[in-house]
Amino acid sequence: MSIVPHDPDVVGDVDPEAKDRDEFHMEEMLREWTDEPPIRHDVYPESDTEDNDDDPARFHTHVRRGDGHLYPKQSFFSGVAFKEAVVDYALRTGCNLKQYRYDNDKIGFKCVGNDGKEDGVRCEWQVYAAILPKDSMWKIRKFIDRHSCIPNGECEMFKVPHIARLFVDKIRDNPEFYMPAKLEEIIMEQWKISVTRNQCQSARKKALQWIEKEFDDQFARLRDYAAETLESNKDSHVEVDCLTTDEGKDIFNRFYVCFDNLRRTWKDSCRPLIGIDGCFLKNKVKGQLLVALAVERGPKFWPETNGPKVYNPEPAEGEDKKMTKAEKKRKKGFNESPSKKQPKAKKRIMHCGVCGKPDHNSRHHNKDKDKASHYGLQPSQPEPSQGSLTQA
Repeated sequence: MSIVPHDPDVVGDVDPEAKDRDEFHMEEMLREWTDEPPIRHDVYPESDTEDNDDDPARFHTHVRRGDGHLYPKQSFFSGVAFKEAVVDYALRTGCNLKQYRYDNDKIGFKCVGNDGKEDGVRCEWQVYAAILPKDSMWKIRKFIDRHSCIPNGECEMFKVPHIARLFVDKIRDNPEFYMPAKLEEIIMEQWKISVTRNQCQSARKKALQWIEKEFDDQFARLRDYAAETLESNKDSHVEVDCLTTDEGKDIFNRFYVCFDNLRRTWKDSCRPLIGIDGCFLKNKVKGQLLVALAVERGPKFWPETNGPKVYNPEPAEGEDKKMTKAEKKRKKGFNESPSKKQPKAKKRIMHCGVCGKPDHNSRHHNKDKDKASHYGLQPSQPEPSQGSLTQA
């Protein structure tokens, strides 16, 4: 019974070549992985000249896949690997390529940069790969590496699935940043290829659908992972906690694992203090990740990890800071506030500039007279020293 049920309406269409693409990526990872030799005094390192007749020899090309270079007789693990190499070539050169053959054992691409627009001359560039029944790998059978066109930012083969595969990892890490406008800007700046805003929007939507399906498939296999962990690690403790909905479906809630080797090591080493460290998951799946820590002997109390470091707090805004002579003479910017505030005038009584009396200024001098006449009060007569005229 799956923990997260699969909903095709939410996920939408998936990559039809997903299985072949996963095999291609796994082959790439195995080819690039290198194991470190054991450092022991009684183990002799193997020589490069020794022949090993048990394992069949594997053929490797001298050009690294993914650098955008093609050459005749180049071999590929599958047809998907050949397509990925052609996409890398199009991104490197910026030429307008188009696929013209879609067979299961034959794939071909050609350049349609001119396409008969300039004096009826077509671009001669063409690449064709196929796999024969007697071969186990794809090979380039025909390759004409001559261009008579000038890249103009158009590429017919660079469609929505290719854009989605290029940015699926970045969208998974930061979906709010890589919006359609940002994707269009990055493609133009990095590869000089012009794409529309609708293509980027569809590519982002497709990438989110792939990510949604990945989460559904991975959470649906959690019980299988727990069973495999218990089978390969005896006496370990694994718990998968789920919540049951009203419809009777199980929804993932939390997961706990404790390997028996770690538990026995802690007990045998007599580590009475155990700490817990955790962090909040800020990806699509929200929650907390808690990890148990042990105390190490030596100058460091807790074992050093690649986790977050501790930084000194920034000084508060009200703290006094010593200013240098250059900072004092520096002119403030347009949006900067002055460093020194004007002294506040305390215990100053406001006086009128016309009559010289307190509690009002010259702006409200006539208003006070009108207010006094409204309530039937006689306005106060100014003193003779103020220069006023009196009637005899």
